[in-house]
Amino acid sequence: MKKMFMMLAAIIICGASVFTSCTVSDNPAQPAEPDLNVAEKIIGKWMVAEIEGQPCPTNWKTVLTFVSPTQAYGSLSDYYSLSWNERVEGDVEINGNNVSIVSQDGNTKNVFDCTVLSISNTEMVISSDWNVYVDGKSVQHEVYGKERYERITYDYKDAIIGMWEGVSTGAEGSEFDDGENHRWEYMTDGTFNYFRKVNGQWQISDDDYADYFVDGTLLCTRWKNAGEGQEERREWWEIESIEDGVMKWKALRQREDGSTYTATFEMKKKELSPSDYKCSRVEVIYRITSPKTNYTFFEGKYAVKSGNEVKQIDKLPTFAGGYNSGYNVTNITTFPVEEAICLHYGIKDGLESYADVFSLNWEMSYTVTSYNADGYKLDSQTISDRYGATGKGDKEDLEMVEKMSYSELHASVAEDGMITLSKVNKMHPEKSGIDW
Repeated sequence: MKKMFMMLAAIIICGASVFTSCTVSDNPAQPAEPDLNVAEKIIGKWMVAEIEGQPCPTNWKTVLTFVSPTQAYGSLSDYYSLSWNERVEGDVEINGNNVSIVSQDGNTKNVFDCTVLSISNTEMVISSDWNVYVDGKSVQHEVYGKERYERITYDYKDAIIGMWEGVSTGAEGSEFDDGENHRWEYMTDGTFNYFRKVNGQWQISDDDYADYFVDGTLLCTRWKNAGEGQEERREWWEIESIEDGVMKWKALRQREDGSTYTATFEMKKKELSPSDYKCSRVEVIYRITSPKTNYTFFEGKYAVKSGNEVKQIDKLPTFAGGYNSGYNVTNITTFPVEEAICLHYGIKDGLESYADVFSLNWEMSYTVTSYNADGYKLDSQTISDRYGATGKGDKEDLEMVEKMSYSELHASVAEDGMITLSKVNKMHPEKSGIDW
């Protein structure tokens, strides 16, 4: 029961810090409190450290940053509510030792009433009264007597960018750790790539998505492996330091029995040499989507060229759709690369005259990604095309639609992996120089 209470308290407190608003009414029966100069001292970045006198596990933590006496933002990753809030903004009002942070999300309003009990250059202790309103009606009300925050003086948001290789250094490891070296590549767009060694070669994880954010020293990640039945996973770390190409993490974890332990991780930055930027593999993710179509099939082909020489032409699977049917197909093709190449995709529609009228609506896209020999992503680009038509179903209409709906999307991949995408006019597929 105690464990469950603490878990609920932590989730609510940490979540409230991100979205909240504070206002506390004065009680004339209480003696006047000393003015702590909160409006000046509170400016900066804070992370919760203790809840009701107990250390706060890392996966319950939130970061709250006061930009000014009137503006703040907060960050939180909550596994239970699936909240993913990176630097969410809120309005602040400070009245003596009472602080108010208000945020509105649609018909939901968060109001966090808190009183600063003490504040210094390094820590802040507050009591809080939190309300959640939906359509003006209170649906959640929690009161907590003591939360201790620590001032955060480092923000590793930019320092984490790049490729890192490391292993768990703690006695108990981490939840998703297998004791082996792994690589993480943190991108500037808030996504990351995860690598593991397979048969001595680094291979990138096949994920539907992999996101992260860093606010101060708090690192939050979430990812979902590709494939049926996969669920989203999340992990939380506190960055201890990034110095001289070495990054150290720590995290306070809670076991099922309520006891805690500290997990640690250390990794070194992987500096890439010029040879690391040589493309050795190209992956093409090819998608066709058609919400509704009559008697339509898609015939896809691809060709690989080196200079003006066509090295390979082959077919993709043919995708058929029946009356009023729809489909969503993804095909992934990997090409080994030894030199600069050019990839060509040709997509062709065919219509069978089984009906007096026909309709056609489809969208085709492909994403081209280049990698070096170690699995490092060099570049990734996406291009798409759409087509829609209706007709009577006679021979002339069918032939015209087949010609018009011919689509060819080109990707040129340079030796260093840089990708250039372009289209070929649907009415003039012969301009590609390839006899499909």
